[in-house]
Amino acid sequence: MDRTLGPTRQPPVANIEQTVPQGLVLLRRSAAVAAQVSLLWVASYVGHEAVKLGHLPLPGNVAGLLVMFAALSCGVLPLRFVEEGAGLLVRNLPLFFVPMAVGFLTQGHLLATHGVAIAVALVGSAAFGFAVTGRVAQHMMGRRRRSPYGTWRIHAATRRCHR
Repeated sequence: MDRTLGPTRQPPVANIEQTVPQGLVLLRRSAAVAAQVSLLWVASYVGHEAVKLGHLPLPGNVAGLLVMFAALSCGVLPLRFVEEGAGLLVRNLPLFFVPMAVGFLTQGHLLATHGVAIAVALVGSAAFGFAVTGRVAQHMMGRRRRSPYGTWRIHAATRRCHR
């Protein structure tokens, strides 16, 4: 008979969530997501302040996105620090358009008088955005041309011409 005075040793638990109550796991995860969303908000705030202090002709939220992009690209901020919070915001993105829809309902008289101009501006700006995006994508991929055989070949400016 072995009589030791110390506590008996338990086998290690493979997953910590098996020993922690479910409520605490949910609380920990919610706090992590709240911290990540707060970090995204701080990046936006820094962008707004940079625009205000530097008198830049740029919206503050765009400057905040550029700050976040720079931090992620340079490795200053690992993606895992904002990934789940950003995912939460993207999943709930349609909710952010509710105030705009309510604005359309309350300002119906403006929509009735200037609706055609608004529609033209929206369609025109979307078409311009698509065209610029397409041109930039074509430029980044290199100029290409269609060969008579139905395959894409790289243009002579970027590679020797196929004869």
